[in-house]
Amino acid sequence: MKKSSLLLIFSLLFLGCETGTRYDKNATTQKVPRDEPQSGMVSRSIEDLLEDRVDRRTFDEDEDRAFIEESEPIKEVIKTFSNSVSLNGLNVEQIREGIHDDYIRLVFDISKGSKPAYAVGSYDAKHNVIKKEIEVTLHGYKSFSAPLPSFSSSSEIEQIHFEQYPEDRGFKFYIQLRKEADVRIFDLKNPARLVFDIKAI
Repeated sequence: MKKSSLLLIFSLLFLGCETGTRYDKNATTQKVPRDEPQSGMVSRSIEDLLEDRVDRRTFDEDEDRAFIEESEPIKEVIKTFSNSVSLNGLNVEQIREGIHDDYIRLVFDISKGSKPAYAVGSYDAKHNVIKKEIEVTLHGYKSFSAPLPSFSSSSEIEQIHFEQYPEDRGFKFYIQLRKEADVRIFDLKNPARLVFDIKAI
């Protein structure tokens, strides 16, 4: 009786081991745990995130060109002109006004001693469009003997007036304009002339 009971117990234990869950290394398929996503799903998730973060704005040639063309040009308020070649003993001998079809030319004749100078020497000029004035500084000039001209009411130039200049050799003056204008300033050599082309806008 005891032997029969022991055989029955061993038989039950053996059957329990055979029907239990075992991990077989030689099995052709294995179950993937649920909390571990497959690699294909991970790659797709990353791509989706990148797609959401990237701004895929395309260049619209017609739209951008229209924006550029419609923008108003920036007005240059102050224009500067200068010559740094220094000469001493110069004199403003004469001021001449020439009236042309669409602009006025103001010419300063420069001399040295009793003869026309070869070059105008050093000067700085600033044209302020808003103030409608041209500020001119002549460096190294000994004298300014030219009489100041008077201008007609139809001229773009209103007057020329001086300002005290701190240096012994040099002069500072202003050309006051009646209207806003485009101004071109340049110098010519042999004989020396400082030229102002003034065109109302």
